[in-house]
Amino acid sequence: MARVVLLCTVGALLLCPEDAAAITFNGTCSGSEVTCPTDGAEVDSCSEECSAYPVTDEDAGECIDRKVFGATHRARDIVAFVVWFLGAGMAMGAGVGGGGIFVPLGILLLGFQTKVATGLSQASIFGASTGGLIVNMRNRHPLANRPIIDLDMALFLSPMEMAGAVVGVLVQKALPEWVVILLMAVILGVTGVKTLRKGFDVRKKDAAAKEKTQAAAGDAPAQSEPAEGRPPPPVESVEVAMSDKGDNADGKEVESVGPSPATASPMVDAPAAAVDLSKVKGKEYSVQEWLDKDAATPYKKYAYLALLWCALFLLQVFKGGKGLKSALGEDVVPNCGAVYWLLLAAQFVWLFGFGAIMGRRLVNKGLRRQAAGVPMVQGDPTWDYAKCFFYAKWTFVAGIVAGLIGIGGGMVLGPLMLQMNILPQVSTATTATMVVLTSSSVAIMYITSGQVPIDYALTFMAVAFCGAVLGKSQLDKYVKKHNATYVLVFILATIILFASSVVLIAGGVKYSKRDWCFEGFNALC
Repeated sequence: MARVVLLCTVGALLLCPEDAAAITFNGTCSGSEVTCPTDGAEVDSCSEECSAYPVTDEDAGECIDRKVFGATHRARDIVAFVVWFLGAGMAMGAGVGGGGIFVPLGILLLGFQTKVATGLSQASIFGASTGGLIVNMRNRHPLANRPIIDLDMALFLSPMEMAGAVVGVLVQKALPEWVVILLMAVILGVTGVKTLRKGFDVRKKDAAAKEKTQAAAGDAPAQSEPAEGRPPPPVESVEVAMSDKGDNADGKEVESVGPSPATASPMVDAPAAAVDLSKVKGKEYSVQEWLDKDAATPYKKYAYLALLWCALFLLQVFKGGKGLKSALGEDVVPNCGAVYWLLLAAQFVWLFGFGAIMGRRLVNKGLRRQAAGVPMVQGDPTWDYAKCFFYAKWTFVAGIVAGLIGIGGGMVLGPLMLQMNILPQVSTATTATMVVLTSSSVAIMYITSGQVPIDYALTFMAVAFCGAVLGKSQLDKYVKKHNATYVLVFILATIILFASSVVLIAGGVKYSKRDWCFEGFNALC
């Protein structure tokens, strides 16, 4: 990583030799302070040191009491309103919160400082991910009669990603902002290129499967036309008749993303395997009982997710952080004191413990389904302890990266799930659900700490929510009608590459205003 930073710095010097002499590296940089109108003092952070005027206007060099759609910044706010609406729809359709684009656009377009832009981004991600969750809860799996969200995988991987994010945030405290910007640009750039390549692979598979399906349809005897918008599935499968037609356990009709189970019949018979269940906990079910359980609304799993979120949020509130003081008081939990580190350790114990329990539950469930001979569909992962450890490890690393560069995690977890050969529709829905857990608690902390104006936070949260609901619904319909799952992968790659480029531009604009003065490394506490 040191080589990457060195190469990027040398490249900047070669491209701008006239500015080389002006570039300096030290602990503090002049020109970053602004004036607080209350007493005329120079402050570094308006939200923390000038509460009556919490927003920094870097162009004017002072703190202001900025209101959404106010006269001074109305044009910027209106443009941002439209961009946020469209961006949230595209981002949530690809299974990401959009933090990689909201943060730099908050700096460039709205003119906010990094902390305020990050807080506004988290509020926007929360709104967008909540809208995406509502849409995803109604959607069904494209190749089977079950919810499109893989909640078993989310329950296992979410705590691993959250634990990694905690480590990433700790490391980020010690890094100067220019290092974080370079890391974000490089990591997202590499991830975006890999995702783009994956998109071309998925497109080839979709095209090949479509040709095979059309050829098979031409050889088959004449039959009734399938329902509009429900083409055959882009998978190689052994057709098995299915008794349901896309209804849930309550008999209510729901939408599926992609070909409907009734038309696709994508399940592949899996003969019951000889599995030793003597050490496996859990009740044994027949194949039909397992399929009925799959089709039912998983209220219990949603309750588990709520439990994970509530416990982690309470520990975070007690510990403090992200500009929010501990609810127990600074006397009880001083920053970096013994109680602070104890609560931090408790977060890791809770997250790793929860993940281990859900990982064991995932493996046991897989063994019981295998013993019963439950059919599988394309994209269904087969879990064992080796795979659980492998993906838990890389999800933890993805969480570190997400926390380090300040994004929600979807831009890292989405490509990881695609590498696991999870269907794009399922991976986007699952990562979007995981983003809800991480963004919600952070958004609440940013808003309650006063680091982002409440009117901006609520307005752009609502805009992102509406954009996500409408955008994701329309995108799902397009994918379903045209069998174009590769579109989701291409959108994800485009968003990641766009974020990589914009963050570099935002960083360049910011440091040009500081006369190319780069901060040194910070103390962890």
